[in-house]
Amino acid sequence: MTMEAIEQQFRERVSAKVRLIAEGENRFRVSTPFQFDDRDHLAVVLKKEADSWCLTDEGHTYMHLTYDVFEKDLQRGTRQKVISNALDAFSVQDREGELRLPILDGRYGDALFDFVQAVLKITDVAYLARELVRSTFIEHFRALMEEQIPSERRTFDWHDADHDPAGNYVVDCRINGMAKPLHVFALPSDDRVSVATIALLQFERWGLSIRSLGIFEDQEEISRKVLARFSDVCEKQFSSLAANKDRIAKFLHEVIGRRMPENTGRESLSPHGCPSRASRPCIKSWCATPRQARSGRGRSFSARRPRRPRRPHAGYRDSPEHRRFKRHFAFTESHPQKV
Repeated sequence: MTMEAIEQQFRERVSAKVRLIAEGENRFRVSTPFQFDDRDHLAVVLKKEADSWCLTDEGHTYMHLTYDVFEKDLQRGTRQKVISNALDAFSVQDREGELRLPILDGRYGDALFDFVQAVLKITDVAYLARELVRSTFIEHFRALMEEQIPSERRTFDWHDADHDPAGNYVVDCRINGMAKPLHVFALPSDDRVSVATIALLQFERWGLSIRSLGIFEDQEEISRKVLARFSDVCEKQFSSLAANKDRIAKFLHEVIGRRMPENTGRESLSPHGCPSRASRPCIKSWCATPRQARSGRGRSFSARRPRRPRRPHAGYRDSPEHRRFKRHFAFTESHPQKV
């Protein structure tokens, strides 16, 4: 069968955009419109081995998956099951990381269709990795709220029972006990940001007196239009949970009127709130925080005995500095200034 006839089978069975590009003797690159999530095209090669033709990805699919998933994780658990089911369903072989599909009875179009379907099914494991990251983000968000907010002042998955008995407009965490409750939204994706925007607009329409806070997993991953709409209705935002835990905790404590807990590490606070290491006094000159070092134990910094001035070094009397001083002193004595 000629290459023109094979290309025609590919187009009839798979897509009119399929093309064959020669790359050597009995080797052709199969260009298809199918892409990974990052818009890289699937790697498909048609080549002849011995007396038969086959389709192969030459190891590109697994290599691309390792951008998001560790290679060892592809060989165990749910991911391994997804890959095995895809290979079995379309009779694709896994030869040490290279996906291959022999072409039988001249059915080139059917072979390409099955091969592309198998590769696309295998790429579903990347979605599993992203869903796992999202679920971890929500867990970290809840853990932060539980750590910083007393249980009687927080409600997860809150909705307004009066205006929204069906629970269509849900808040990830509602913090009460203030004149204006704080509605906190966990935002891992564009969809969650859009849902939060709609909820805040609906609360505004109902006339609820609230404050709002949005905590992103990674704000740079959010679409600019989606983010712009959310910014118009949300009072306060943090671009990342992982990078802003301390700032978020400080903001929450300011909102609920609660003091930050004492620092229990080596860095301690003076009575005036001045950070001071165990080996240094308070940075404020008027603060009498006692030193913890051995030399100052039991005495305040302000009460310490002043240091004795250093004596001139040996040989100073005949040094150039001493001679200059004597000349200057003699001149001032013989030329007194008039007042």
